[in-house]
Amino acid sequence: MVEKQKAVMENGVQKIRITAEKGYSPKEFQLQKGIPAEITFHRVNPSGCYKEILFEDQGILEPLEVGVDKVISFTPTETGDFEFSCGMK
Repeated sequence: MVEKQKAVMENGVQKIRITAEKGYSPKEFQLQKGIPAEITFHRVNPSGCYKEILFEDQGILEPLEVGVDKVISFTPTETGDFEFSCGMK
């Protein structure tokens, strides 16, 4: 069983950094309910699969540019898994 990475708390915000290269790393992480979260995606791989990031349950679809950090912000309102994928799922 792979342990989920826990977000780091900074100034009342849960933060985690994910690299998009050969898949997403880390591919699973934990957030606490009711605390704002900032997930920073850094795209290394120029493959078209990584051109967007999708958090379907949160209604978030954002472009990712190669070499540019993209911060996705939301406040988890439930306990559970928050799935994300490339824009093509």
